[in-house]
Amino acid sequence: FNSNLSQEDSLNEIKKYDISSIYHMAARAGVRQSFLDPQSYIEDNTYATANVANFCKEKDIPEIILASTSSIYGDSGENLMVEEKDEKIKPPSVYASTKLSGESLSKIILEDTNTNLIISRFFTVYGPYGRPDMSILRFIHWIINEEKVKVFGNGEQQRSFTYIKDVIDALRRMSGLENSHTFNVGSNITVSLNEVIKLIEEFTARSACPPWPLHDPGSSRARRRSRARRDHRPREGQSRPSPPPGSRHAHRRPGTPRRRG
Repeated sequence: FNSNLSQEDSLNEIKKYDISSIYHMAARAGVRQSFLDPQSYIEDNTYATANVANFCKEKDIPEIILASTSSIYGDSGENLMVEEKDEKIKPPSVYASTKLSGESLSKIILEDTNTNLIISRFFTVYGPYGRPDMSILRFIHWIINEEKVKVFGNGEQQRSFTYIKDVIDALRRMSGLENSHTFNVGSNITVSLNEVIKLIEEFTARSACPPWPLHDPGSSRARRRSRARRDHRPREGQSRPSPPPGSRHAHRRPGTPRRRG
Protein backbone atom coordinates (compact mmCIF):
# COMPACT_ATOMS: atom_id res chain seq x y z
CA PHE A 1 0.00 0.00 0.00
CA ASN A 2 1.05 3.62 -0.43
CA SER A 3 1.54 5.78 2.63
CA ASN A 4 3.05 9.13 3.57
CA LEU A 5 5.52 8.11 6.25
CA SER A 6 5.91 11.69 7.47
CA GLN A 7 2.41 11.37 8.98
CA GLU A 8 2.34 9.84 12.47
CA ASP A 9 -0.54 7.47 11.67
CA SER A 10 0.89 6.36 8.31
CA LEU A 11 1.66 2.81 9.47
CA ASN A 12 -1.62 2.09 11.25
CA GLU A 13 -2.75 -0.19 8.41
CA ILE A 14 0.01 -2.72 9.06
CA LYS A 15 -0.16 -2.80 12.85
CA LYS A 16 -2.27 -5.96 12.65
CA TYR A 17 0.56 -7.92 11.00
CA ASP A 18 3.28 -9.88 12.75
CA ILE A 19 6.46 -8.17 11.52
CA SER A 20 9.94 -9.55 12.13
CA SER A 21 12.00 -7.03 10.14
CA ILE A 22 11.61 -3.66 8.48
CA TYR A 23 13.74 -2.39 5.60
CA HIS A 24 13.31 1.39 5.60
CA MET A 25 14.56 2.39 2.13
CA ALA A 26 12.13 5.26 1.48
CA ALA A 27 13.68 8.73 1.25
CA ARG A 28 13.85 11.94 -0.72
CA ALA A 29 17.24 11.99 -2.47
CA GLY A 30 19.23 14.67 -4.29
CA VAL A 31 21.87 17.04 -2.93
CA ARG A 32 21.31 20.20 -4.99
CA GLN A 33 17.51 19.97 -4.94
CA SER A 34 17.58 19.78 -1.14
CA PHE A 35 18.75 23.40 -0.95
CA LEU A 36 15.70 24.47 -2.98
CA ASP A 37 13.10 22.53 -0.99
CA PRO A 38 14.48 21.82 2.49
CA GLN A 39 11.07 21.37 4.11
CA SER A 40 10.21 18.37 1.94
CA TYR A 41 13.54 16.74 2.77
CA ILE A 42 12.99 17.27 6.49
CA GLU A 43 9.54 15.73 6.27
CA ASP A 44 10.48 12.75 4.08
CA ASN A 45 13.87 11.93 5.59
CA THR A 46 13.70 13.07 9.21
CA TYR A 47 10.05 12.96 10.27
CA ALA A 48 9.37 9.81 8.26
CA THR A 49 12.35 7.93 9.70
CA ALA A 50 11.42 8.95 13.24
CA ASN A 51 7.89 7.67 12.66
CA VAL A 52 9.17 4.32 11.38
CA ALA A 53 11.50 4.01 14.39
CA ASN A 54 8.61 4.79 16.75
CA PHE A 55 6.53 2.16 15.01
CA CYS A 56 9.27 -0.42 15.56
CA LYS A 57 9.47 0.54 19.22
CA GLU A 58 5.70 0.36 19.70
CA LYS A 59 5.40 -3.00 17.93
CA ASP A 60 8.58 -4.40 19.50
CA ILE A 61 9.89 -5.34 16.04
CA PRO A 62 13.22 -7.24 16.26
CA GLU A 63 15.11 -5.18 13.69
CA ILE A 64 15.02 -2.23 11.34
CA ILE A 65 17.51 -1.87 8.48
CA LEU A 66 17.81 1.80 7.63
CA ALA A 67 19.15 3.16 4.34
CA SER A 68 21.51 6.11 4.80
CA THR A 69 24.15 7.78 2.66
CA SER A 70 27.88 8.40 2.36
CA SER A 71 26.99 12.08 1.90
CA ILE A 72 26.92 12.52 5.68
CA TYR A 73 30.73 12.28 5.77
CA GLY A 74 31.14 15.56 3.94
CA ASP A 75 34.62 16.81 3.14
CA SER A 76 36.82 14.46 5.15
CA GLY A 77 40.00 14.89 3.12
CA GLU A 78 42.28 11.87 3.39
CA ASN A 79 40.74 10.62 6.64
CA LEU A 80 39.55 7.02 6.68
CA MET A 81 36.00 6.80 7.92
CA VAL A 82 35.48 3.93 10.35
CA GLU A 83 31.86 3.29 11.26
CA GLU A 84 30.97 3.94 14.90
CA LYS A 85 34.59 4.82 15.70
CA ASP A 86 36.27 7.72 13.89
CA GLU A 87 33.71 9.00 11.43
CA LYS A 88 34.37 12.79 11.50
CA ILE A 89 30.89 13.42 10.16
CA LYS A 90 30.19 16.87 8.72
CA PRO A 91 27.17 16.82 6.38
CA PRO A 92 27.56 19.45 3.64
CA SER A 93 23.97 19.63 2.40
CA VAL A 94 20.35 19.69 3.54
CA TYR A 95 19.93 16.18 2.15
CA ALA A 96 22.89 14.80 4.09
CA SER A 97 21.78 16.58 7.26
CA THR A 98 18.29 15.10 7.08
CA LYS A 99 19.67 11.60 6.55
CA LEU A 100 22.03 12.02 9.50
CA SER A 101 19.22 13.32 11.68
CA GLY A 102 17.20 10.25 10.72
CA GLU A 103 20.07 8.06 11.92
CA SER A 104 20.41 10.00 15.18
CA LEU A 105 16.72 10.02 15.98
CA SER A 106 16.43 6.30 15.29
CA LYS A 107 19.30 5.61 17.70
CA ILE A 108 17.68 7.70 20.42
CA ILE A 109 14.17 6.29 19.91
CA LEU A 110 15.32 2.68 19.83
CA GLU A 111 17.78 2.95 22.71
CA ASP A 112 16.97 0.47 25.50
CA THR A 113 14.48 -1.40 23.30
CA ASN A 114 14.53 -4.90 21.82
CA THR A 115 14.90 -3.52 18.28
CA ASN A 116 18.27 -3.77 16.56
CA LEU A 117 19.08 -0.78 14.37
CA ILE A 118 21.19 -1.62 11.29
CA ILE A 119 22.34 1.50 9.41
CA SER A 120 23.61 1.05 5.85
CA ARG A 121 25.40 4.01 4.28
CA PHE A 122 25.37 3.72 0.50
CA PHE A 123 28.17 5.01 -1.73
CA THR A 124 26.90 6.20 -5.17
CA VAL A 125 24.68 3.29 -6.17
CA TYR A 126 24.20 2.59 -9.91
CA GLY A 127 22.55 -0.05 -12.06
CA PRO A 128 19.13 -1.07 -13.46
CA TYR A 129 16.18 1.08 -12.37
CA GLY A 130 18.56 3.75 -11.09
CA ARG A 131 17.42 7.29 -10.46
CA PRO A 132 17.43 9.26 -13.75
CA ASP A 133 19.16 12.22 -12.07
CA MET A 134 22.24 10.16 -11.14
CA SER A 135 25.41 10.97 -13.06
CA ILE A 136 25.91 7.63 -14.88
CA LEU A 137 22.40 7.53 -16.36
CA ARG A 138 22.60 11.20 -17.31
CA PHE A 139 25.96 10.66 -19.02
CA ILE A 140 24.56 7.67 -20.95
CA HIS A 141 21.52 9.67 -22.05
CA TRP A 142 23.58 12.68 -23.18
CA ILE A 143 26.16 10.62 -25.04
CA ILE A 144 23.65 8.36 -26.84
CA ASN A 145 21.56 11.37 -27.86
CA GLU A 146 24.65 13.37 -28.84
CA GLU A 147 23.83 16.10 -26.35
CA LYS A 148 26.35 18.19 -24.46
CA VAL A 149 27.66 16.39 -21.39
CA LYS A 150 27.37 18.56 -18.30
CA VAL A 151 29.90 18.06 -15.52
CA PHE A 152 30.34 20.29 -12.49
CA GLY A 153 34.06 20.90 -12.09
CA ASN A 154 36.82 19.41 -14.25
CA GLY A 155 35.56 15.82 -14.08
CA GLU A 156 38.44 14.58 -11.93
CA GLN A 157 36.20 14.19 -8.86
CA GLN A 158 36.54 10.66 -7.50
CA ARG A 159 33.58 8.44 -6.62
CA SER A 160 33.13 5.00 -5.10
CA PHE A 161 30.47 3.52 -7.38
CA THR A 162 28.48 0.57 -5.99
CA TYR A 163 26.50 -1.79 -8.22
CA ILE A 164 22.91 -2.32 -7.11
CA LYS A 165 23.26 -6.13 -6.98
CA ASP A 166 26.02 -5.78 -4.41
CA VAL A 167 23.88 -3.41 -2.36
CA ILE A 168 20.99 -5.90 -2.35
CA ASP A 169 23.33 -8.71 -1.34
CA ALA A 170 24.71 -6.59 1.51
CA LEU A 171 21.21 -5.70 2.72
CA ARG A 172 20.20 -9.35 2.77
CA ARG A 173 23.22 -10.24 4.88
CA MET A 174 22.46 -7.50 7.38
CA SER A 175 19.24 -9.16 8.49
CA GLY A 176 19.45 -11.35 11.56
CA LEU A 177 22.60 -9.83 13.07
CA GLU A 178 23.03 -9.65 16.80
CA ASN A 179 22.96 -6.11 18.23
CA SER A 180 22.97 -2.86 16.29
CA HIS A 181 25.54 -2.00 13.61
CA THR A 182 26.49 0.68 11.12
CA PHE A 183 27.93 -0.35 7.73
CA ASN A 184 29.50 1.50 4.81
CA VAL A 185 28.26 -0.11 1.58
CA GLY A 186 30.57 0.91 -1.25
CA SER A 187 33.46 -0.07 -3.46
CA ASN A 188 37.10 -0.12 -2.42
CA ILE A 189 37.98 1.41 -5.80
CA THR A 190 37.37 5.01 -6.82
CA VAL A 191 37.20 6.38 -10.36
CA SER A 192 36.85 9.88 -11.74
CA LEU A 193 33.81 11.13 -13.62
CA ASN A 194 36.04 11.54 -16.68
CA GLU A 195 36.89 7.83 -16.49
CA VAL A 196 33.20 6.97 -16.32
CA ILE A 197 32.51 9.08 -19.41
CA LYS A 198 35.34 7.34 -21.29
CA LEU A 199 33.89 3.91 -20.43
CA ILE A 200 30.47 4.95 -21.69
CA GLU A 201 32.08 6.23 -24.90
CA GLU A 202 33.75 2.84 -25.40
CA PHE A 203 30.58 0.80 -24.82
CA THR A 204 28.35 3.05 -26.93
CA ALA A 205 30.93 3.72 -29.66
CA ARG A 206 30.03 7.40 -29.43
CA SER A 207 31.96 10.47 -28.39
CA ALA A 208 30.85 12.74 -25.57
CA CYS A 209 30.10 16.30 -26.55
CA PRO A 210 31.77 18.93 -24.35
CA PRO A 211 31.74 21.44 -22.73
CA TRP A 212 32.74 21.11 -19.13
CA PRO A 213 33.59 22.25 -16.50
CA LEU A 214 30.45 24.00 -15.29
CA HIS A 215 30.06 26.14 -12.20
CA ASP A 216 28.34 24.29 -9.35
CA PRO A 217 26.18 26.74 -7.37
CA GLY A 218 26.13 24.36 -4.41
CA SER A 219 29.79 23.42 -4.49
CA SER A 220 30.78 25.39 -1.41
CA ARG A 221 28.35 23.32 0.64
CA ALA A 222 27.95 20.16 -1.38
CA ARG A 223 31.64 19.55 -2.12
CA ARG A 224 32.87 16.46 -0.31
CA ARG A 225 35.80 14.11 -0.23
CA SER A 226 35.42 11.19 2.11
CA ARG A 227 37.01 7.82 2.46
CA ALA A 228 35.49 5.07 4.50
CA ARG A 229 36.96 1.76 5.47
CA ARG A 230 35.59 -1.30 7.19
CA ASP A 231 36.56 -1.94 10.77
CA HIS A 232 36.32 -5.73 10.83
CA ARG A 233 37.20 -6.12 14.46
CA PRO A 234 33.76 -6.87 15.97
CA ARG A 235 32.98 -5.63 19.40
CA GLU A 236 32.46 -8.15 22.14
CA GLY A 237 29.25 -10.05 21.50
CA GLN A 238 28.84 -8.64 17.99
CA SER A 239 29.02 -10.34 14.62
CA ARG A 240 29.68 -9.14 11.08
CA PRO A 241 28.03 -10.38 7.87
CA SER A 242 30.15 -12.75 5.82
CA PRO A 243 31.05 -11.38 2.37
CA PRO A 244 30.10 -13.41 -0.73
CA PRO A 245 32.88 -14.56 -3.09
CA GLY A 246 33.73 -11.88 -5.61
CA SER A 247 31.56 -9.25 -3.96
CA ARG A 248 32.51 -5.65 -4.60
CA HIS A 249 30.81 -3.92 -1.69
CA ALA A 250 32.51 -2.43 1.31
CA HIS A 251 32.42 -5.29 3.77
CA ARG A 252 34.31 -7.64 1.45
CA ARG A 253 37.55 -6.82 3.27
CA PRO A 254 39.15 -3.78 4.88
CA GLY A 255 39.09 -1.16 2.15
CA THR A 256 38.67 2.50 1.43
CA PRO A 257 35.34 3.49 -0.16
CA ARG A 258 36.00 7.09 -1.06
CA ARG A 259 33.93 9.98 -2.23
CA ARG A 260 35.82 12.89 -3.68
CA GLY A 261 34.71 16.10 -5.25
